[in-house]
Amino acid sequence: MYKAVFVDDEYLTRDAISRNTPWEEVDFVLAGTAENGRAAIALIEEVKPDLILTDICMPVLDGIGLAAYVHEHHPEIMVVIISGYDDFDYAKQAMRYEVADYILKPITSVELVEELGKIRKKLDAAAEKRGQLEKIQQEYRKNMPILRNHFLSRLLEGNYPPGDILPRLEYFGLQTAGRFQAAAMIELEDASAFLELYPDSTQELLEFSVANISEELVRENPHVIFLQNTENRSICIFSEDSEASLQREIEKTGNSIVDAMGHFMKMKVCILVGQTVTGPENWAASYAGTLRARENRFLLEERVFVYEKDFSGREGNGFLRTSFWVDKLVLSIKLNRLAELREDTSLMFREFRESGCDRKKLLLHIQNMVLTILINLEDNEVDIGREAEEADFINHLSEYRHLADVEVCFLEFCNKLSSDIAGKRESVNQKQAVLALDYMEKNYSNVNLSLGSVCSHLCVSTSYFSTIFKNATGETFVEALTRIRMEKAKGLLEASNMKSYEVALAVGYNDPHYFSSIFKKHTGMTPTEYAKQLRK
Repeated sequence: MYKAVFVDDEYLTRDAISRNTPWEEVDFVLAGTAENGRAAIALIEEVKPDLILTDICMPVLDGIGLAAYVHEHHPEIMVVIISGYDDFDYAKQAMRYEVADYILKPITSVELVEELGKIRKKLDAAAEKRGQLEKIQQEYRKNMPILRNHFLSRLLEGNYPPGDILPRLEYFGLQTAGRFQAAAMIELEDASAFLELYPDSTQELLEFSVANISEELVRENPHVIFLQNTENRSICIFSEDSEASLQREIEKTGNSIVDAMGHFMKMKVCILVGQTVTGPENWAASYAGTLRARENRFLLEERVFVYEKDFSGREGNGFLRTSFWVDKLVLSIKLNRLAELREDTSLMFREFRESGCDRKKLLLHIQNMVLTILINLEDNEVDIGREAEEADFINHLSEYRHLADVEVCFLEFCNKLSSDIAGKRESVNQKQAVLALDYMEKNYSNVNLSLGSVCSHLCVSTSYFSTIFKNATGETFVEALTRIRMEKAKGLLEASNMKSYEVALAVGYNDPHYFSSIFKKHTGMTPTEYAKQLRK
């Protein structure tokens, strides 16, 4: 039921209206009566009515004065004036204070009940409207963090009118605690340990975890404003009275976030810090610096704090000497010069870091270099298809967080190519040496057997053969042939009664004296002495 208060300076009128009106029939209860406006005000503050029925002419404070008070202090209360004065001025004043109705006396009980019915409908409509408004306000309050984040996101993106910034900061209760400010982004670096425990986790869950813990840690810190922007990035706006104290605050809070993420979530994060600015109208410039740090942190080794200023002085001309480096690397790969490969790769990646190229351009050039190196090595029996599959890292370059990681994989790729080529070359050389030894074993008795004849048989040059034969066997051609002939000669002396000159001819020497000299050098005895020793 609605509560009503009746105000009239005549006791009989108050009594008659109070007793003769069936208030409950129209969902009202008479909460009290008053003899003038001042008494009514005290009653209003006590019972908080929904409706005031008041006369106009009363001592101390009249009905118009009471309507003015209600209009100013309790605009939700409806006022109905019941008066014996049919005066336009009174009606006009009543309209000024938005009274619900103006009724002329005398009024019967039936007429008052009819009026109360009309008022009840108005109160019902007002209550419904208030309920809807309250729901809207509740939703608004519930969504206040979202609206706050949306405002801060627009502000950091530079999409907010400068003149509206301070009023909106005050509206959302956002205050900076110092003259100097800087934006910092909390960037998820590695969630592999977390994903091993919770493999079904989504990217949204990972981003929420970063935001949730970060916000919890800075919530009571007057020097930090936290937001998660429209791209789900977790951002802190730090403020301090001096640049030195600002730096300390960033490092202290940043380290606490990094430690908490590692301890509770098994995640690695880094803190990307933009330039120091003064005034919220410049926060967008600082936030833009965090984005530059995010893009270029790829060039640095892994670290907790990455500052935009870390990249000052790295503005190169964007030119990359990829052809120059490909030629150098291909030569080192072919010649299996691993030390040179390591040195040249290091110098090349240092040049990349200082080139001024962005991450996308660098990765594209590295990918092209890998394919160009493979094509250049095709003549060295390199299986481009297989090697490209094994160089799978080039298909996942965008997943590498640091250029140093790419450098390690790139060097491993070059070293493997060099080893594969050297291994194939070694295998071919070994095979040539084996074939040569087999030919020498079968033709040692030929006095005309020579390096040239063996090379002709194998279809290789004498200079090339001499090198690969020595590398494969540890002997020169002459040393190997002499060893074979001496072993055959010892066998003949052991198994037959052949004369020394006969053995010489049998093993490819047409000069017995020369044979005897070589044999003695090889065994320490002449052929005759060797044979006599065997027969003792």
